Amino acid sequence: MFWGTSNVLLEQNVEARFYGLYMLAVAVTVDLYTRLVARPAPTRLLLLVALFSQAALVLTHVLGLIYSGLILLALILVDAAKGRLRWRLYFVYAAGWLALMVWLPAIRSSMAAGKPHGWIAMPNLTDLRTAYLFADSLSWLRFFKRRSLEVGFQIVRRTAEFVIYVPLAVVFVLGVRRILRSGWRTIASPRGSLLLLAYLLLSAPTVLFVLSHLVAPVFVPRYFLPSGIGLAIVLAASADGLGADTHIRPRWALRSMWAGVIAFLMISPMLTVLAVGPINLSWDFLDVQRLEQELPQDVPVVAGWQEDFVKLMRLGHNPEARYYFLLDWPGALAGPRAFVLDYHLMQAYRSNGYYSKNIQDSDGFLCSHPDFVVLDAPNGSTLDAHNNNTPDMQKPNWFDTNIRTAAEFEWKVIAALDAPEVTRKLVIVHRRRPLPFCSQP
Repeated sequence: MFWGTSNVLLEQNVEARFYGLYMLAVAVTVDLYTRLVARPAPTRLLLLVALFSQAALVLTHVLGLIYSGLILLALILVDAAKGRLRWRLYFVYAAGWLALMVWLPAIRSSMAAGKPHGWIAMPNLTDLRTAYLFADSLSWLRFFKRRSLEVGFQIVRRTAEFVIYVPLAVVFVLGVRRILRSGWRTIASPRGSLLLLAYLLLSAPTVLFVLSHLVAPVFVPRYFLPSGIGLAIVLAASADGLGADTHIRPRWALRSMWAGVIAFLMISPMLTVLAVGPINLSWDFLDVQRLEQELPQDVPVVAGWQEDFVKLMRLGHNPEARYYFLLDWPGALAGPRAFVLDYHLMQAYRSNGYYSKNIQDSDGFLCSHPDFVVLDAPNGSTLDAHNNNTPDMQKPNWFDTNIRTAAEFEWKVIAALDAPEVTRKLVIVHRRRPLPFCSQP
């Protein structure tokens, strides 16, 4: 169910990002865990695999360290339940984390780019609750929201949540009850050790939620995708408890039912495409062709959002002579959280020779260009994966902080390039009097 319906996972796969490798690294570690649990004295080969698998995991994603630590914790708890502690194994396993030192320069750069704050918003309890859905069947939900009444949409939405939350809760309660009756040795069994691991993997979103509030925001759905492996284990245990391995007759009917369920979940992405059809344009969509038709001839264009700037540089006609992104630190601080990271990113681009003529300081550009056009950054509330309004993009952008109320400029909207849930204006600007800072050294 996780592999066929999680919109978070499907989106990452469609974009061919490295999260598939991230998932694989955790899956290999889970497989290694089951082997280490079953073997009292691990071979040298298993120890070597443990070392390199952990190195691969932390190098794939820095937060892989959390998953690696959770799996090690599960291993130690199972060993303790069996009355043994294998310190050499734990040391070799954790030694793989030293590979993270290779990432230290990149980690420092990433932290610097996020000062005084990064692009990730502080999560709330609703974010934590919906994290465990992994945007389950999100495309279908959007389909029903467009085509049905609000009551019908809510029924479908709550049913999707029910299918996830109930197995998680029931298997957890039954597991705790068995531990209370039989003692901690329950987790020493193959089934118990695997369920212990599953729930520790599922604790990662909660761990990231706490870290977000204590250290820095790191709560992003794709970051805790490997928790879906824990979800798959729990759903399998739930299916087993519902009769996947019982003596109900006829057995062929039971097996056919489960085979049908599995086949449906495997082809769910294709069914989604066929049934739902094309989705609405994304909120960050920019019609570059139409934009260029609306522009006056030979007038420079300022993109107020770096993602628009990159689109224009890739898709625009003669982009190097026409399109600009302006570095404005006070404006970045006043704008949406992501604008701080955009500032650092574009500054790094220019320093390393990328678009160096097109990325300019804001004051310098305003002093040297009396007439120009601004592609206003998107304004409006965007919708996240859980259909919660996110008002961050409503904060001031470059045009708001430098042009809109300044007496030295006059301006007029010449076109609207709106996308779903956002407005994006094309504004022509004329500087009618000198700017005070232009005469300063």
